[in-house]
Amino acid sequence: MELRRYLHVLRQRLVLVVLSVVAGVAGGYLVSHTTPQYRAETSIYVGSRDQNAVSSDDIIQLDRIIATYAAMVPSSPVAQGAIQASRAPRSVGQVTGETSAVVVPNTNLIAITVTDVDPAVAQSLANGVAASFIAQVQDLAASSGAAASASPSVSVFQQASLPGAALPTTLKRNLAIGALFGLIVSIGAVLLIDYLDISIKNAEDLEYHSGLPVLGTIPFRRPRGGPLAVSS
Repeated sequence: MELRRYLHVLRQRLVLVVLSVVAGVAGGYLVSHTTPQYRAETSIYVGSRDQNAVSSDDIIQLDRIIATYAAMVPSSPVAQGAIQASRAPRSVGQVTGETSAVVVPNTNLIAITVTDVDPAVAQSLANGVAASFIAQVQDLAASSGAAASASPSVSVFQQASLPGAALPTTLKRNLAIGALFGLIVSIGAVLLIDYLDISIKNAEDLEYHSGLPVLGTIPFRRPRGGPLAVSS
């Protein structure tokens, strides 16, 4: 009985449900990336110059340096050097936003990825970011006056290749999520409106609010052109 009542209420507010689903789909479309994106990846190796440094403290220190280097990659100075090296028509803000760097687990490698709408630009920027970062590290070590053996060695492990295919877009997933979100919100809104509405419209409403069965009803027909109620 309750399920049938809820379905009846939803049918009465079908327009609200449909509009909410359409709004959810529109929102999913707006937040989706519809332009094809290409991702190029390069990697750099960070190692200790002292081959005898095998103590746990040395390993922990090197791991900390590698994590620090990964955080330094998507920075403005590195992006500026990458733009100069690759001559890519991109701003510093665009390059830093398109660049990410993560430490490959259980290795001394840092994977650098650059995402762009142009596959050739993504490739050139990825290689440019790696070269620019290595130059920044070398300049930093030279300016600090540290001994060559005290600073870790940094080198390109693998150059970025030209991306062969675009990344999968998020359009279908976001449209489905938006539609589902709109449906859930609309159902909740319809049930809330029905819960707050205490007016009696039919026999089912009377049974629902009173908790008593309806024994019978008297049909009412409004006289054509006449008033709703008359008095003698």
